[in-house]
Amino acid sequence: MKTLIIVNQISLAKSIQRYIKFLYQYESSYLTFAELLSKGAVPSSEYNLIISDVYNDNFVDYGLQYGLLLESSECKLIFFFTQNSYKNNYSFKDLPQNAFYLPLQLKEFLHSFDRVPRIENSSSLLMTILNSNPITSSHH
Repeated sequence: MKTLIIVNQISLAKSIQRYIKFLYQYESSYLTFAELLSKGAVPSSEYNLIISDVYNDNFVDYGLQYGLLLESSECKLIFFFTQNSYKNNYSFKDLPQNAFYLPLQLKEFLHSFDRVPRIENSSSLLMTILNSNPITSSHH
């Protein structure tokens, strides 16, 4: 399976790369959000699985915004985030099956790479659950 990892920190991407290579023998590459934003797009047709951080270093939800575009392709998506940013009345238990809050769900995240279902609209659902501030909306 060909995998793309989208992260803020290259060290995290390399750790995930080593893990999936050792356990699943998946071929993978990675992009940082800075590289992704400069390229403007992800060649999603080249990948079977995309593992993406939700937020960039400035806490903008670029992972979800690109996720909205990537969900139309045939690849599977896994989202992860590390800061508790749930809206009122939501918790990590409300997350879609392809989204993980790492401090509490690291084990589930690491074991999801071989069995993640293809889930539509998970990006939109995550935007609702998280305190998201999409740059595509207008702010006055």
